[in-house]
Amino acid sequence: MYKFMSVLCCFLIVGCMSTNDPKASLDKEALLLQAQNYSELVGLYKAELIKKDTPETRIKLARSYLMIKDADSALFTLQPLMAQKKVQPDVLLVNASAHYELGNFKLGLAEIKRALDSDAGNAEIQNLAGLLYAANGDYNHARTQFNHARTNFYNDITIKNNLAVLDIIEGHYLDAVQRLMPIYTNDQADAQVEANLMLALAKLGNFDYVRSMLGPEITEEEAFNHFAALRNSEAIVQHVAEPILSSKKQELQ
Repeated sequence: MYKFMSVLCCFLIVGCMSTNDPKASLDKEALLLQAQNYSELVGLYKAELIKKDTPETRIKLARSYLMIKDADSALFTLQPLMAQKKVQPDVLLVNASAHYELGNFKLGLAEIKRALDSDAGNAEIQNLAGLLYAANGDYNHARTQFNHARTNFYNDITIKNNLAVLDIIEGHYLDAVQRLMPIYTNDQADAQVEANLMLALAKLGNFDYVRSMLGPEITEEEAFNHFAALRNSEAIVQHVAEPILSSKKQELQ
């Protein structure tokens, strides 16, 4: 109840703000970011671009489009920046992210390589490079980039999950379990981590642990069928709405 009321109050405050006041606009942006209301952020950034077209706002708009799964609009927004003689690494990063979402893995990889050339120590760029190398079937370079991102303090859980997926693809199921089990036992696992951990455990033939992860509401027959399906499945990297390789959502700022 209190949580709902506080969110409602935020929207009432936003509705009363004057868009002509730069401070009010910043306050509105902060509230929308906190609420993860990316659809409203799209409108906010488009209004700002009408008043003053800046690379920073275009990048924010493109990131917001990505958050609402509109990669095509993200690419369109970045076209003027991509046409410049010198393209900034942040622009290449977001553009490559859009290509990744659209399944244009070769284009995305070419652009993320350019971003790496300009900003080799950027952990977000390195993680996306790992995703794109993996999507193109180059698992050695993918692993290298994930480890670089980890060295540069990218989100540990994201990196461990991505490395575990490579372990599974390469048949190193025990390595994958050893990476993911501490995350799970510390109650830090999201749906992707849990799914990948169950897959690795099933590949090792550990029905009992898979059964315990599925929970008591699942019948024994359902649990066994799920276990058998996992055990007999082929581990592949596939691009779907929520890819098997996780990419941590970054703040728009």
